[in-house]
Amino acid sequence: MSTLNDNGHWSDWLPAPPAAAEPDGDDDSRGVEFGSAGTELASLTRRGRSAVTLSAALRRHRVVISASLAVAVIAGGAAWLWPHPSPATEPVAQHAATTTTVAPVARPDTTLGGGPGCDPIRTPNLVRGNGTGSLSNGPDAILAFEHAYYTLRSGTAARAVTTPDAAVPSAADIDAGIGTLAPETSACVVIVPMNPGRYHVSITETAPEAAPRTFTQLITTTGSGGDTRVIAITGADS
Repeated sequence: MSTLNDNGHWSDWLPAPPAAAEPDGDDDSRGVEFGSAGTELASLTRRGRSAVTLSAALRRHRVVISASLAVAVIAGGAAWLWPHPSPATEPVAQHAATTTTVAPVARPDTTLGGGPGCDPIRTPNLVRGNGTGSLSNGPDAILAFEHAYYTLRSGTAARAVTTPDAAVPSAADIDAGIGTLAPETSACVVIVPMNPGRYHVSITETAPEAAPRTFTQLITTTGSGGDTRVIAITGADS
C-alpha cells in the first residue's frame, strides 16, 4: 500500500538510483558527430548499394541486349545467306486429274472405201475397196472407173478416167450397160497387180434380192500428164 511520508510524496521511500557517470563533453560531441556520420554513412551505403545494384543490373541488361542483337544479326545473316528451301511439292500424281488417253480416230479413207462384205485393204500386192478412187496410181484409177459405173452410174464420168483413145466402150455404150443393173446395185473391187500397169480385177456385184455375182477383168493403166488413167479393159479370159 502506498503512503505518503512526512516529506510529502511516497516516491521518497524508494531507493535512490545509482548516479550515472556523466559523459565527457568531447564524447558527447563525438557521439553526436558519430551519430550524424553513421546516419549519413548508412544513407550513403544504401544509396551506394542501390547505385551499384542498378549499375550492375544495367550492365547485365546491356550484355543481354547486346547478345540478343548479335544473335539476331547472325541469324538474319545466316537466313539471308542460306538458300531458302522451296516449299515441299507433293507428287503431282496425287492431285493430277485422271486423264484418259483416247486414241485418235482414224479418218476413213474415202478413196479406198470399204464396208460390210468389202473390208478395205491396201498393200503392195492387194487392194480391196469400193471408194471414190483417184488418178494418183493404177489401183486408184481402177477404183475411180468402177465408182463412176456402180455409184455415179455415169458413162461420161467413167470415160473421164480413161485416156481419149483408150480401148474402152464409149460413154453411151457404158450408160447402156449401167442401165441393165438393178437399182442400188453395189460392187466390191479386188485389185491384184500383175505386170507394171496391168492388174487382175475381180468385181463382185450385189443387188437387192439377188445373189452376189462375180466376174473378172484385166485392166491396164498408164501415166499421162502427171495422172494415171485407164487405157484398156478386157475380159480375164481374152
